[in-house]
Amino acid sequence: MKNKTIKIKFLKNLALGSFLFGSFSGAITSIEAALRVRALLNKIEDFPEPEDFPEPENFPEPENFLLPPQAQQNHRATATPASIRNLPLLQLLALRPAQIGALTPAQLGALRLAQIGALRPAQLAALRRWQIPFFTPAQIAAFTPAQIPFFTPAQLAAFTPAQIRAFTPAQIQALTNAQFNILRELYPLLHLTR
Repeated sequence: MKNKTIKIKFLKNLALGSFLFGSFSGAITSIEAALRVRALLNKIEDFPEPEDFPEPENFPEPENFLLPPQAQQNHRATATPASIRNLPLLQLLALRPAQIGALTPAQLGALRLAQIGALRPAQLAALRRWQIPFFTPAQIAAFTPAQIPFFTPAQLAAFTPAQIRAFTPAQIQALTNAQFNILRELYPLLHLTR
């Protein structure tokens, strides 16, 4: 029973982290997941127990994941906004999706327009909902039409009205029908048309 309590505590902490660092809907989703897990755990008596669940305060800082390839040997190196801005495109393309998903608001703001247009589909998919609002309108316009279909519904829902107004006509045309419908439902006052 103690291990079930630890798991529920971990999931509550995860939900709180989603609320504090993500979005309210992310917290609701995490809480719903915790309740589903609790119901499942109550049905399973011989659930294999991991040794320890990490507490949120013990999670590594996002910057620790952001090592450019030349600095990967030095575990103390972190990517400053300036180092992200000066990162050559080939090195940016070499970043793992998890590294893209760990970029801070300052690091996102430092991305050059050419870097935005060079992001691979897996890197785009790794962007977290809380990161999307930190893109400037100029950065939004820098996404290529070929990149647009790779945005998930959750990511699209995170775009602000100002960011959607920054979409170019070519980007609007590149939206899939499902993406276009999501944006029209979320932002009916923007009168999106193709």
